Amino acid sequence: MDNRLPLVAFLVLALCLPAYALLVGTRGSGQMPRTPARPTLGPVHQPESTTGGWHEVRPGENLRSIARRYYGSGRLWRTLQLANDVDRYPPPGSRIWVPGLAPDWD
Repeated sequence: MDNRLPLVAFLVLALCLPAYALLVGTRGSGQMPRTPARPTLGPVHQPESTTGGWHEVRPGENLRSIARRYYGSGRLWRTLQLANDVDRYPPPGSRIWVPGLAPDWD
């Protein structure tokens, strides 16, 4: 039994010290490790209009970019698709109806 005690002590230290070092800092300074800086987000796109109206599709536009322009979020592209029964990539020159959103819509 005496022969195993140094081995057990070594294993306990070998397994516990790295976790302890992460908690108190890797250099033993007693300070918590620095948290990485949060990435800054770009400016929030403000919607162009929420009253509804017609939009003529320009070359390179799709429903997601049009929704981003009028609603402030490209995730609402399906609203345009359902209101117009069009493909996600309407042909340039076509006119689509952009329905207005309720004022408290998020």
